[in-house]
Amino acid sequence: MAPSNRSAKQRRKIRRIRITGWTALSSLLVTIVGFLVWAYTPYPDQPEGLRELYATEDIAWSIGPDLVVMGPAQQSGPLSGDALLFLPGARVSPHAYATTFYDVVAETGLTVILPRPTMNLALADGRSLEDFQALSPSTPISLVGGHSMGGVQACTLATDSGIERLILFASYCAVDLQDTEVDVLNVLASKDELIDRDAVVTARELMPQSYQEVTIDGASHASFGDYGPQGGDGIPTLSRTEAIEKVSDILLRELAR
Repeated sequence: MAPSNRSAKQRRKIRRIRITGWTALSSLLVTIVGFLVWAYTPYPDQPEGLRELYATEDIAWSIGPDLVVMGPAQQSGPLSGDALLFLPGARVSPHAYATTFYDVVAETGLTVILPRPTMNLALADGRSLEDFQALSPSTPISLVGGHSMGGVQACTLATDSGIERLILFASYCAVDLQDTEVDVLNVLASKDELIDRDAVVTARELMPQSYQEVTIDGASHASFGDYGPQGGDGIPTLSRTEAIEKVSDILLRELAR
């Protein structure tokens, strides 16, 4: 083969490689940018309802864009002096759970710490329990929990020796807690079309004897917070107010044990 022909073929080959490389890189960048836009665009808050809620005086509020700490206005109640660290579901604002825990805080004296996870994704948040404790240093965290992805991450924090209870909403654990003394409550929803039900079944084998599972009939995956519907979720037959009332009733009953 003539040198000029070889050279032309080599140039075409190199050009194809470059085009393929740039195409792959461009696709990767588009994917990364798309993911970041998705992650950093949380479901919307409900501002009018929140303004009214945060104006109530039977809860002591500490409110910021990335953190809500709600505690009893007066240190009274069976759980006064204890704190629950609760991690939101993917792309859900911590403010969405203020209504969910309002009655629990008011009636038990429990402090609830609602942080915004890194990138709005709890599984991307590498903070330790000590890091979260610094958000409310005066009240020790003895309970952890989370909704959906937040619950999966909360399970990893439940192995800390200071944790007594784990509270899950529409979630499951991927870590083995069989040898722990943690009381585990998992609240599920009958209309939830987003949860991996096979993972829930598998996770039961990783749970301690204390594991309790309760299903709210008529609730969906998004019924546990005040942030609107989620794509792909089931259609709830309970209103959001009715669903949150049922969540509150379950928590008050189980936390009294």
